[in-house]
This record gives sequence, structure tokens and C-alpha cells, in this order.
Amino acid sequence: MSNPLAKGRESIIVAHDKDVIIRTHNNDVLLYGDRLRLLRESKNVTQQELALTLGVGIDEAKQVERGMTMCSAERIAIIRNALDAEFLPLTDDEIPAFRERLYIWRDMIRNRKIDEATELQGKIAGIVDLDVDFGLISLYRMFEITLLIVQGDFGEATMKLDSIDKASIDTESQYYYFRNKGTINILADKYEDALMYFSQALEIGKSDERILKDDDSIYFNIALCYHNLHLPNHAIKFLEDSDKERTDRTTTFGWHIDSILAVNYIRIRQLSKSEVLLQKCLTYAEASGDKFLIAIALHNYGFMHHTAENWLLAISYYSRASEFYVQGSATHLANLYQLCRCHIEVGEFTKSAQLLSSVEEYLVPERNSCLPEDKFSLYQLFFKSLHSLILIIRKDVDLDKVCRAVEYIEKTAIVYLSSVYEYTCVLDYCEVLVEFFTEAQEYEKTIAIKDIAMDLYRKMLYYGRN
Repeated sequence: MSNPLAKGRESIIVAHDKDVIIRTHNNDVLLYGDRLRLLRESKNVTQQELALTLGVGIDEAKQVERGMTMCSAERIAIIRNALDAEFLPLTDDEIPAFRERLYIWRDMIRNRKIDEATELQGKIAGIVDLDVDFGLISLYRMFEITLLIVQGDFGEATMKLDSIDKASIDTESQYYYFRNKGTINILADKYEDALMYFSQALEIGKSDERILKDDDSIYFNIALCYHNLHLPNHAIKFLEDSDKERTDRTTTFGWHIDSILAVNYIRIRQLSKSEVLLQKCLTYAEASGDKFLIAIALHNYGFMHHTAENWLLAISYYSRASEFYVQGSATHLANLYQLCRCHIEVGEFTKSAQLLSSVEEYLVPERNSCLPEDKFSLYQLFFKSLHSLILIIRKDVDLDKVCRAVEYIEKTAIVYLSSVYEYTCVLDYCEVLVEFFTEAQEYEKTIAIKDIAMDLYRKMLYYGRN
């Protein structure tokens, strides 16, 4: 099938949310000789075979390939068909159109249209075999890596990124280089590394207004890093200071922004602000019918009431949320943890023990395929720490058991949870230990635990400042 671009027409493609008119040659043109030769060789087509396809002698085919003979639109269409180059730029005036196709491909990847993106990749991958602007090839490489990340092939994506000399690529490709680095690290729960890479991408993006206009989600990614680092003021400030008006807040992406803002408002106890956002999130989630979004919204309502010490309301929301989660998933277990913690707080120790027994099957890797392997240790510690909290809070008559429980919380749980940024839980445990040591009149221990809490507050407030 001949390429419509080769017939001297105006073609309209969609890019950057607008129609782009691509004007192509109506007159005979010179092909870029080296480009044609490289493409022919990459397709394992001989000059003799190309000549036969064109219906000319070998000498004329050589002249075409050397860029010494003017080619009509019909002849270019024949060459495209022979070399499977429908979407590749064989002439310089087609390079802008190809760049727009790259952006269309990028948007397919972003929108998780994997089948369409893979199909288009098969039509444009030949760009790496052509003698064209290196920046165009670099941009293709960056989006190729993005596709690998979306497909979950982090090893291949990392290998391709590591093989690139970032100093040799142009500004736009450097932006996507650091953005891909950030994405790989955030998916590996390496939030500080991810934050560093996303921040570098943002600085590069600020130098080119068009880059950030096409990709304002970089602000969300940085806020997400701060959110996962349990640095609420940073997460809030970054989202509030960014150009949020460019984002449609009625979409699922907008839902995620509101959800993260709500959680971080709760963390700094601005509960009235969080409640407004949570109502929007729950309304959107219920209208969408998405069980996961509903579960998250309900869980966050539970967290808000938990923070306000409205224990019964918190229990009610956490219980409702548990009905929508995938059983055994990280979000499901995090919800059960908070639910059990509230039952402990109101003195329902029997109910707490029943809940703890019910989650034991989820904490065995052989029985639970929903929880990532690297999360089992974390959730095993979470629920073991609840056993210890029950002994401490109910003031178990067996003093040795209580002392062992206190030691576990102080020397194991707090240390480990601090290392994985679970600062909210650490502060909760510090509060429990401060109360315990104060009642026991162990004032040096009380001061030591208060110091741990103050250091954590200081880190949360002044993170990243000199």
C-alpha cells in the first residue's frame, strides 16, 4: 500500500491535543541518499532487488540511492512499500512529521494503549537505522525505554538507560532520560533516588516551556516521592505551587492528586481541608465504579477519623474499605493494620486478636501471590508489632512479656520502620512508649524516645535544606 504522504497531499495527524497539518512534497525531490542506503541494508534488500522493484536498471537505482536523481511521489511510494518505510522520513521535509509521530507514540504509552503503541513502534523503529538528526533517534530511544517500563521490563529499560551517554543527547532527550530514571526508582521504592532524578528532569524542563506543557505530571511524580517519604509539607507545597490549572482534576489522574493532597493534609492535621478533598474523591470513585478507588477513598476517610481520634468512625470506614480491596494485597494489609490499631486503642483486644489471626495466612509467601516479595518482611513486622502493642497498652500482668514487647517496639520496630519511611507509625509507637516509660518513671528512657520523635519531626520539616 502506498503512503498518502508520498502522494503530495496535506495529511492531518493529532499531536499535543491539536490537529497538525503535515504538508508534503508535490514536486519531484531528492531522496537523502545515505538514509536510503542504510534503510535498504537494514532490511536486507540488495540494490538489484530495489532496482527490480522500481523497474529501472541497477545504475539508475544507484543514482537514486546516492541522491543524484529526482524522485517523484509515485517512485517514493514504491520505495517506501519495498522497504516497509511507510512512517519513516526519507526526505528532510518529512522529519517534522516524524517528530510529531514520536509524540503520538509517547502519548499512547502514557495512556497505557500498549497494543497500539507496540504496533506503531514496529512502523517507526527503523529510525535508528537512518542517518538522521541524532536528537530524533535519542528521543525515540527515550520513549522506547518508557514503553519497556510500562510493560514492566525494568531490567531491559535500566540496561538501555545505562548504555546512554546523557552528556551527548539534547535537552529534550535528557529530560526524558532523568524522568525514566525517576520512574524506575520510584517503582523500586527508592524514593530519595527517584526524587533526585525527577528534580533533575524538572530543572531541564523549565528551560524549555514546551516540554513541561506536554508533561505537567512531573509535578505529581515529585509530590508522590515526598508523599512516600512521609514528608507532608513538601508534598503539599509542591502540588500547590505547581501549575495545577493545566491538569483536568475531573479525571482519574486528578483524583490521585486530590487523594495525595488529602492524606498529607491529614498528616499535618488540617482535617477540614482533607475532608473536602476526600468527599470529592469518594464521589468520583463511586461514580466510576472502580473498587480500588472506592477502597482508597474509604481508607483515607478512616485515616482522617483515626487522626482525629474518632475511633469508632475510623473503624467503620476501615471496615468498609476492606470489602473492596484485593485480599492479601499491600493496600488490603495496610488497611487491616490500621483497623486493628483502632480496635486496640478502644480496648477491644479480643477483636484485635481475631483480626491478627485472620491475617496470618496473608503473611506467608507460599500462600499469598498478591503481595510483592520485598513487602513480606515489612508487613510481618507490622503485625508482630501489633501483638506487642496489645501487651503494652492493656498492661499485661506478665511483666516479662511486657518488657520484651517494649524492647521489640523500641529496638526493632522503630528502627526498621524509620529506615523505610513509615514515619507515621514510628511517631505512633513513640507516643505509646513515652506514655509507658513515663508511668514507669523511667525518665531517661522517656527523654530518649521524645528525642527520636523530635528528630523525626525535624527531618520531616527541614528535609532537603542546607
